[in-house]
Amino acid sequence: MYLDHDNDCGDGSDEPASCVYRNCTNTEYPCENGRCVSRSATCNGYNDCHDNSDEKLSLCPNDTCPSGQFQCRNKECIPYEIVCNGVRNCTDGSDEPSSCGVNECASSILSGCEHDCINTLTSFRCTCRTGYKLASNQKNCWDCINGTDEPSDCRLSNRTCPVGLWKCDNGRCISPEQRCNGIDDCRDGSDEDERHNCAEMPCSSTQFRCPSGLRNNPRLRCLDRSAICNGVPNCMRGEDEANCTRRNCSSYQFQCANGLCVPRSYVCDHDNDCGDGSDEPASCVYRNCTNTEYRCENGRCVPRSATCNGYNDCHDNSDEKPSLCQVDTCPSGQFQCRNKECIPYEVVCNGVRNCTDGSDEPPSCGVNECASPILSGCEHGCTNTLTSFRCTCRTGYKLASNQKNCWDINECIETPSVCQQFCENIPGSYICKCAPGYVKGLDGRSCNRLNRTIVPYVYYTNKYYVRAIGLDEQNQITVARGFMELSSITYDWKDQKLYIGDRQASKIDRMNLNGTQSTVIIEGNQTRFLRALTVDWIGRKLYQLFGTPEIRVSELDGRYSIILLDSRYLSQPNYLAIDPLIGYLFYS
Repeated sequence: MYLDHDNDCGDGSDEPASCVYRNCTNTEYPCENGRCVSRSATCNGYNDCHDNSDEKLSLCPNDTCPSGQFQCRNKECIPYEIVCNGVRNCTDGSDEPSSCGVNECASSILSGCEHDCINTLTSFRCTCRTGYKLASNQKNCWDCINGTDEPSDCRLSNRTCPVGLWKCDNGRCISPEQRCNGIDDCRDGSDEDERHNCAEMPCSSTQFRCPSGLRNNPRLRCLDRSAICNGVPNCMRGEDEANCTRRNCSSYQFQCANGLCVPRSYVCDHDNDCGDGSDEPASCVYRNCTNTEYRCENGRCVPRSATCNGYNDCHDNSDEKPSLCQVDTCPSGQFQCRNKECIPYEVVCNGVRNCTDGSDEPPSCGVNECASPILSGCEHGCTNTLTSFRCTCRTGYKLASNQKNCWDINECIETPSVCQQFCENIPGSYICKCAPGYVKGLDGRSCNRLNRTIVPYVYYTNKYYVRAIGLDEQNQITVARGFMELSSITYDWKDQKLYIGDRQASKIDRMNLNGTQSTVIIEGNQTRFLRALTVDWIGRKLYQLFGTPEIRVSELDGRYSIILLDSRYLSQPNYLAIDPLIGYLFYS
């Protein structure tokens, strides 16, 4: 179309220099072709500008997935093995595009690549010969030999990190202490590679040196001192548990063989809570599983419907082992007989019974049932096959149990993550909606903050630290440290406070989001069995879940604690959540 920012003619004559385009507003991004798009549409994995200038390298950070993983358009990472398998594993569905199985590189008309083309599972990518750089349209190649005669796309951005953070090779920023911690925090391995000489890095005053190396990473030598004499050997040869005074367990605790104390309710519960298996001895008598249940290798009973569903319901992954979940299918290019035999497609419907059950030579050979809706009975679409046919449904519908009619898919229920915030189902589709203060993205599913100057953070813990990572995944900070064994964390948005449970130190702390003004609000032996915390931000109460088992509630400062539920109602509680708006407390 004329004057629409797009080179529809191919020679640019429909977009002459005399074109007068409107100026973009402060909330819009000016594309290189003159088009205006919402600033929230930049760096979202979609070519909203139609010339890809809203996704160019100089504008967007270069986040990549680890080797062997596929990057969704929304930056999620999933294994390559589940791409184009017919299931939307990316929440934005970008692993199941219509181009699955299409080789665009077979034709230069399809790819449009100026130099070379590489076909991928879901699409393709153009590449350039040595001495050239891919242009912003991702198809043409520019001469970038000296790096100065071309647009800024030809040069890598020189991203700098805030003061106090360390820069990874890929531009990501992490805390200096995250180097040589055995975790690929950079996602490119640059924080754990040879240049740091991790094995010889000196330990700090708050760390203990394991001469034999750590169990989870023998290359590393430094262990947080709070992990010494905790009953769990963290060094390869157990140096951190040598010469320790054996602790005395209380009457309602079980003493593990390694000296650790756990609640007696943990004994024979199918879980290795001690770490050395002494709470799950061979003398444990577990109940027999029913006919409708599957017996896990650890003795746990789970519904048979929970096997091979992709979730570790057994807690030892025995319900997902390959020998149990193997699916019998024929290789590509072969026909599967009803009795599971495989024969070449070329011999199907050739008048000879190649399947021993004869299922390759049915009476319908040569009949196109899709030629008449009376024959097929399909409500929507029909696909003819060599021996039969199959009905298909339009997008947003699924095949009914009679394999002919089509039922509307309620995406809001069946795929609850399809919308980032709110979802409304309509026939054959759905509509995503956003909360006040957010605007819907151009993909129709995501919600972008109107105020993009503030980067939200996710707070998380390991045993010894409280950390926060920005949702842009660029900055990671350590909020607080020096804990012995963190078991839970929750957040009060009204007062902007964190509540953190350290069960080894037998206390619950309250602090600001930056880790300052830390105060102990609850302490005592009971806290050693703390499993979860949650805050009622309307009623201004703090709920605590213990493995003894108990659920308690107190004031936010820890006063006036009372028991809500005890062992009469609880068996092995693990999680706690609250929805103050509807007045419900949830536990499992």
